[in-house]
Amino acid sequence: MLRAMRVPAGDHEIVMSFDPPSLHTTDTLATVSIVIIYLALLAAIVLSAGKFIGRKPDEKKA
Repeated sequence: MLRAMRVPAGDHEIVMSFDPPSLHTTDTLATVSIVIIYLALLAAIVLSAGKFIGRKPDEKKA
């Protein structure tokens, strides 16, 4: 998208910004989702390690 505006001669400060609320909602949702995925991965690693450590040496995999 191309935007333009006529500005008379002189010093001006023109600010064009795109900051909709949906962008912040999406960013928050993505951050929360990533944290949940990391926690699930950590839980899977801990549970898997717990099963491996808790196994007796003479036991075979089930």
